[in-house]
Amino acid sequence: MPDSTAGPPSATTSPRRRDGNPHCSRGGYSIRTEELHPGDRLRIGWLPDRECIIEFRGGRTFRAIDCRNATLQSGDCFECSLLIRDFPLAVDHFVHDGKVYARYVMGRDHGLTLLEKM
Repeated sequence: MPDSTAGPPSATTSPRRRDGNPHCSRGGYSIRTEELHPGDRLRIGWLPDRECIIEFRGGRTFRAIDCRNATLQSGDCFECSLLIRDFPLAVDHFVHDGKVYARYVMGRDHGLTLLEKM
């Protein structure tokens, strides 16, 4: 069952940081879908011990490739445009186990603890 129906993080329109990352003024590293190419893979993780490899399919769509200890499972799909380390990942159109959920939140309490391009 999805973690939450809470809204998305609110740090998506902040000015450029001193470290050159234009996507949020506090928190961590971020990746926008505009920076990705179809087939690119990301490793994401959140507490307590969730970890997933996701593949960018184009547009705003991702597919889970390999997941450990998470509701998100291999083959699941979702849409999002921005991933920020240290912020919850709110995704749209989450397809899991044959059902479609309008919104799903990963890392609701502590945000993504792992975000890296592979």
